[in-house]
Amino acid sequence: MEVIRRQAAFAQEKGLFKAARAWHVSANFVGWKCAETSCSTLPQVSEVDFFISHSWACPSWKKFLAACFHLNLDAAIVLSNLTCFGGVLILRAHAGSFVGIASACQGWLQSALMFYPMGVFLATFFFGHLVSRRSFWIDGVCINEETLLAKYHTIQAIPAFVAYSKQMLVLWDCTYLERLWCLYEIAVFAKTSQTHDTTFVPIWAAIWTLTTMIAIFLASDTLPPHLDLDTEGISNFDFRNAKCTLETDRVTIEQQVVDLFDEALEGPASVALSFDMEEVDATDAQMTADPLLQLSPRSLQSFRHVTSYPSRGEVVDQFNSYVRGPLRQRVLGLVGSEVDIPFKWCLTVMMPAWWSAWAMVLGCENRDCHTSCSQEGCSQWKIC
Repeated sequence: MEVIRRQAAFAQEKGLFKAARAWHVSANFVGWKCAETSCSTLPQVSEVDFFISHSWACPSWKKFLAACFHLNLDAAIVLSNLTCFGGVLILRAHAGSFVGIASACQGWLQSALMFYPMGVFLATFFFGHLVSRRSFWIDGVCINEETLLAKYHTIQAIPAFVAYSKQMLVLWDCTYLERLWCLYEIAVFAKTSQTHDTTFVPIWAAIWTLTTMIAIFLASDTLPPHLDLDTEGISNFDFRNAKCTLETDRVTIEQQVVDLFDEALEGPASVALSFDMEEVDATDAQMTADPLLQLSPRSLQSFRHVTSYPSRGEVVDQFNSYVRGPLRQRVLGLVGSEVDIPFKWCLTVMMPAWWSAWAMVLGCENRDCHTSCSQEGCSQWKIC
């Protein structure tokens, strides 16, 4: 799409497309400000791994937990279980046999097989992203606010940042689908991205996982939360009534919608993950030389006020239809049913129970293994 290519070329020329690291994202959510987290210190890039979309109405600490959940959960699962299995091997080596663990290492069982794995899980969950080399675009860090003009130019180029992101990471809460900026960002990504790789991370997922694990760790239990997806809100979406903190932002988004979603000018966009200023200039020269290319989208838009077709209102209505139809179906397909919880999450919260089972089995229920076996009715048994 020509509009996206021009925005990307302009952003590259002005050095507006910046990439943040995972720890920048966390620092932004927890409110930690320093010189190293300012936009001016970030490297300029041509693409990023993740574009983070979130609602400003959601508390920052919840978004911090959701970001940690997406970035660190897999590493936390692997390292905590390796810690547990490593504890088993160390106890076995110290006791000389699995039978001897109950008598020789009874005091270390709980620590080695439960407390250490849980500690490793929590440490990795909250701090594992500090070693990540993935790049992110997030508004709180990557928007240049040194001057009002720089901020304006950066906001104008946001559709290009969205299009040149490999994946969109949506930190999704109950207010997300009510916000105009949020719906606009995922609509642009769905329309322009080649990868179409969107990940919805529910805000409740991290809270439920942590509280359930701790409850099971403390021999208690908790129920999964109810996931309330407001499909009625998105199915009745209206650009003019969607929530927007600043009405000036609504004006900005409306102009970008007119530029990007005018189906009368061009069909659904598909852009490459690279751009070149020379290529843009060559395109301009070609349009100037060839009369058949004179009626470019930019040219048609320049005299829309004369022809009044399609009007700004008609383009906005096209955007409304896109959100209510294709975008709504895409969101429903990504999020799933309100009662669905991924199997991996269920296995994760049960890990403390598995660790406890290891401690119980190897500890022979806090008794001598021969005595425990006899009381259970076993006359003969063999174990390493």
